[in-house]
Amino acid sequence: MKKSIVFLIFLTFYFSPVLAKRIHIRLKPLPASIRRVNMGVKYLKKGKLDKAMKMFDAAIKNYPSNYSAYGYKGIVYLKKNDYKNAEKNFEKALSLYPSYKKTLEKSIKESLKILERRRKKLESKVSLEGDSVSGTQDYMCGSAASLELNNRKAEEKATDEMKLKHIEERISYLKRRLETLKNEKYPLIFRIGYAETLMKMKKFEKAVEQFQFAAKDYPENKSFYPKYALSLAFAGNCAQAKQIISQATKIPPNIKKALKERCK
Repeated sequence: MKKSIVFLIFLTFYFSPVLAKRIHIRLKPLPASIRRVNMGVKYLKKGKLDKAMKMFDAAIKNYPSNYSAYGYKGIVYLKKNDYKNAEKNFEKALSLYPSYKKTLEKSIKESLKILERRRKKLESKVSLEGDSVSGTQDYMCGSAASLELNNRKAEEKATDEMKLKHIEERISYLKRRLETLKNEKYPLIFRIGYAETLMKMKKFEKAVEQFQFAAKDYPENKSFYPKYALSLAFAGNCAQAKQIISQATKIPPNIKKALKERCK
């Protein structure tokens, strides 16, 4: 779920704790939820399903509308062969995704407004600091007091310039993220996990629907086509199953055998 890590945008305002606090004051539950999902994914990759589940549950407690936490819970349940709970969580994730995406878009826009205001203030401050340093050099040239004051002002100016640079980087990043968000699709890992769960439950027609959505959203990805074809075969559509399997890049022997038996 590569795109899902984009949600870490709320955690990276490292350049100013004060600014970060201001930005997170309304969004605090979401970043905390995201952190727990990411920790859960690490456990999931290591096969530590129970620990992963605890993280996903904690993520939902932090932010009940975090669809990805439900999606990953579905994957954990699927791995545990608990298909009923897997189906329940995949359905929840799917239902939450549209509103979650809108919330994320709104949050990014709000963050951009705060950052833009902060940038303008810092730009004015840096400009005044430059004049102040220059004035100190002109009127107190050579004195120890002038050197100390000038050094202090120069350090303050350098710090603010660094903050300004970081703010500009974040603005640039968030603008790019906002643009990519418009074309972002529901994560393939959850779509396929849901389809596989439905197949295990012998709900083949519903599984076909999920594979169809996956094929539409990710036309370049053919890795799930063997299972897609198998779901079609068990749904009674051998003609389309043969068409789909012909596009698969690699066909596992067990699926090839099952298709041959089902579509004689």
